[in-house]
Amino acid sequence: MLDKKELKTLRMKQLLFVNGTLLLWFTFFFGLIFMFDVSTRIFFIVIAVILAVDGLFTITGKKKVAGMGGWVPSMKKIIAYEREKMGDEWRKSSKNNGIWSIVLSGLMLFQAWMARSGDTFSFALDRTNIIFFSSLVLVLLLVINGTTLYHNWKVDRSDSQEDFKGYTKKMNLIGIGIGVLVGYVLIIVIINLVAPL
Repeated sequence: MLDKKELKTLRMKQLLFVNGTLLLWFTFFFGLIFMFDVSTRIFFIVIAVILAVDGLFTITGKKKVAGMGGWVPSMKKIIAYEREKMGDEWRKSSKNNGIWSIVLSGLMLFQAWMARSGDTFSFALDRTNIIFFSSLVLVLLLVINGTTLYHNWKVDRSDSQEDFKGYTKKMNLIGIGIGVLVGYVLIIVIINLVAPL
């Protein structure tokens, strides 16, 4: 078990790792959109493949080594710590995350199938697009950091594995609720950005 000082340090490193990884991915994908004529079909297929690989690694248990930052020493310690504290619920939660990745991969493949092969993303670096994509990144970062902080708080304050009974189901409901809310907000933002044009 980790002492409080070491745990606090590891949690800070975890947040830095998560946010750094997300910002790298956002930079990569938005760079593709703004700098190259990437077809919508290829764009969605790339995302689908990444999500599918992530999901399969998670479900099969390989992710505890290859993913989630498992190759980073500080993240290895966090994974081992959470697995010990959560017990069987850690396995359920991990498997659940993998299933959601597979579901999202399927949705991306559906988007790729719906996209006409000739379509490309051709966004100019104008004020509207910068506001939209900056808002999108900010919202995603807030949601991911919020759920990560809640998860960390829940794990760190727990006294026994019994505290995690039904945790995965609860997190599913929270995730669905947040997803609906974020989707609604993004639709409103898109309507307001497109309406004046």
